[in-house]
Amino acid sequence: MGTVMSSQKKGWKVRGVDQIDMPAELEKTAPDRGKTDLEEDLASEAKEAKEKLERWIQETSENMEYLQSSDDYATEECFKIYDNLRKASTLKPKSNRVLLADHLLSLGFVEIFPRMWNDLNSYQMYIDEPVPKAKQALTNLKRMLGSYWNFTDCSDKVCTEFGKLKCLDLLIEGLKDPELSVDRLNDDGKRYVVKGILGILHNCCRRKFKNRARCYGAIDNLQELSTSSYLIVRAKAFIILAYVAKKSEVEKLQTNDACMKFMLKMIEEALTYKNHVTKKYGFSACETLQGLNQLAINDENKKLIVELDGLTLIGKMLAEKCTDEEKETAAAAIWQLAFVDENKEKIRQDQQIIKSLMFLKNSENAAIRDACTGALWEIYDTKVPLGVHNDKSERSLSSSTISINSESPHIMISYQWDSQQRMIEVRDLLQKAGFNVWMDIDKMAGDILGAMAQAVERSALVLVCMTQKYFESHNGRTEATYAYKLKKPIIPLQLEEGYEGEGWLGALVGTLLYYKMYSNEVIPESFPALIKEIGDRGKMPKKVSVRQNGIEPQKSMITTSPPPRPEAPVLPAKSYSKGSMSSVISKWSKEQVAVWLESNNIHRLHSTLNNLNGEQLVQMRKQLARAPEFFHKNLKEELKLGFISILSLTAALDKLAI
Repeated sequence: MGTVMSSQKKGWKVRGVDQIDMPAELEKTAPDRGKTDLEEDLASEAKEAKEKLERWIQETSENMEYLQSSDDYATEECFKIYDNLRKASTLKPKSNRVLLADHLLSLGFVEIFPRMWNDLNSYQMYIDEPVPKAKQALTNLKRMLGSYWNFTDCSDKVCTEFGKLKCLDLLIEGLKDPELSVDRLNDDGKRYVVKGILGILHNCCRRKFKNRARCYGAIDNLQELSTSSYLIVRAKAFIILAYVAKKSEVEKLQTNDACMKFMLKMIEEALTYKNHVTKKYGFSACETLQGLNQLAINDENKKLIVELDGLTLIGKMLAEKCTDEEKETAAAAIWQLAFVDENKEKIRQDQQIIKSLMFLKNSENAAIRDACTGALWEIYDTKVPLGVHNDKSERSLSSSTISINSESPHIMISYQWDSQQRMIEVRDLLQKAGFNVWMDIDKMAGDILGAMAQAVERSALVLVCMTQKYFESHNGRTEATYAYKLKKPIIPLQLEEGYEGEGWLGALVGTLLYYKMYSNEVIPESFPALIKEIGDRGKMPKKVSVRQNGIEPQKSMITTSPPPRPEAPVLPAKSYSKGSMSSVISKWSKEQVAVWLESNNIHRLHSTLNNLNGEQLVQMRKQLARAPEFFHKNLKEELKLGFISILSLTAALDKLAI
């Protein structure tokens, strides 16, 4: 399928493959088509897609072998390689593109990036009349960036490696080249390089949270580029700023009308295409709206989006024809916008949006269901009035799916999911000190906001666990502001060293004294002071017997963790190296491993897991790190675990500091 192009370098032959387009989706409108015909056609398409993936794997393997052996990347032969990789990065369907990205990673696709980048940037590419070699270097750089731009758009693993191997540092340094400054982008070549760099940075920040801190050094350059006369450059810069900026740069998230209008126009244009991707800019409607959601962390931008009639476009993404990801993103956007009081009434007036939210809050997709329920919670200040739903009486969105056995008030822990392990340790310490503690650790399907509402309402005080992710979390803001509205005492805990809150979170905690809980070293120092601050609030009366942290789940809708057992494995209150922690875990008994399995809600996955001891658990974690594909294959074939179960188990193993 393509031609073979000879290379004069080292006797290599570089294959050029024409861009492969997957077959169009099978039309289902023909009335005379039988089910057998459809099945045969679908099977044929699947077979063809598999064959194309295999051909691309072969082609890119040869391409990577050539690049790994090269020491000069500003050649025409290398351009053909880069062009081939760029075409490979458009492979459809997306699932096959992700598999191809995994294959390229195994061949050093990201490891070789610094070598190629440095070689190509060693030429004076940006001068008015570059020498032929420098001109070729610029042409190659553009094509090379195109392939990495596309692969970071589809692969979390590629984005992770870009951060780990400091490739992002090279891109950020590249933005600082005076020739790529905002007033010198009239040249198409330089402008494409900037767009390619911004595209990769955007994908890496959007897909992997840790990369945001790594891109902090680009703040000044992004701020400058956000004033560009080229709206696509301006929009990209603003979106990345939204992911990267800290409290001191929050004013940089205040976009202007032209930029916001342009981004809304991109969503509008994307929705006119079948795949909801803009033909001119390559942005999907969902991707652009995710960027708007980040910009909307700033309350002024929330107002601006609504003023520019952004609600109408967002409402269209709740339609039946849209994907689950688009529906979830749209509902989350409305939830975000509703945090500003003046937006609530405008959202209420859009009956189509309200009807869509009411319909989708019963979706089988838990993420869509929770986002819609959260949006309605904010829009109507926890209660949906008569006429909005079919019930005859007013229904509170805080109707609970849990019951609390103990009549005594409890301490509620409000946290973001990534802080769970740390807060389980704090919870256990509080319980040992005699406190009744509520902590939602399972996030199971059900009325999540209803459970939260009752937990806040029955609380003696709320511990707010401050992190950047908590600040950006819709659930976190909803929980904390609800506690504030009910005038519940709030005690902030610092879960990230140096993080003191910003925006709405900074305003909520104000000048309250916070307690450091971000490491095993600081907890022993801060915990006695926290106990003193709490006082008798949430203390468990001796006559009350608490089961499951004072919360008993009903019909398995919401579950909470069991009280700590004497033999339960608890992370020691001091700093351990990975090696020493491995030694600690390896000494766990079967009972202690069982407690660990239960605390991570994976104890029901397979009976074999409940017979593991600590040493076997350590070996499982090491096997996952050394040979993940082999490990996943064995879980599937030997234990017959499904995809979601494998994800749950590997996520729990990843948390072990081994």
